[in-house]
Amino acid sequence: VGGAKRAAAFAKKLYGAPLAIFSRQRRRANEMGEVDLVGEVDGKTCIIVDDIADTCETLCVSAAKLRLLGASRVIGVAVHGVLSG
Repeated sequence: VGGAKRAAAFAKKLYGAPLAIFSRQRRRANEMGEVDLVGEVDGKTCIIVDDIADTCETLCVSAAKLRLLGASRVIGVAVHGVLSG
């Protein structure tokens, strides 16, 4: 929930940009779970912000899914790079 609130505040700072959020269930550390998208991305530029990037699998899978759902461009940002994988 905290991440969704931060994302909404960030979207508002981007001149009221529309918001789409991935819901993810992680089974355990360093293992990607299922991701579901809430929102519309067709024809839009999407920005993925990840707080901690370890293997970057979340960023890559999310970017691929956004492109499949019609995003025109995807930008990925990681705040803290652990990069162990």
